[in-house]
Amino acid sequence: MQLDIHIHNMPLSDEKLDKIIHLQERLMAKADELKAELVAANEATNEIASDLDDLVKRVGDGSLSPAEAEEVKTQMTALKSRLQSVAAVHTPGTPV
Repeated sequence: MQLDIHIHNMPLSDEKLDKIIHLQERLMAKADELKAELVAANEATNEIASDLDDLVKRVGDGSLSPAEAEEVKTQMTALKSRLQSVAAVHTPGTPV
C-alpha cells in the first residue's frame, strides 16, 4: 500500500502530527488483526477441506457398509456445523 501525504503551506502542530501518527498506528493494528483472522479462517477452511477429501475417498470406493455410511453421514453433519461456526466467527463486523 502506498500512502502519499502532500502538505502545502499548512503548518501542522505537534498535536496534529501526534494525532496522525496515532491514527496510523490504530490502522496498522487493525490491519494486523484482520490478517490474523484471515489466517485462522484459511487454516480452518483447509482442515475442513482435507476432512471432506477423506470422506469423498471413503464414499467413492463403494465399499461402505450401512454402519460406515451412517458414520460418514455423522461426520458430514459435524463438518457442516464446523463450517457454519467458521462462517459465524469470520462474518464482517462493524467498520472501524
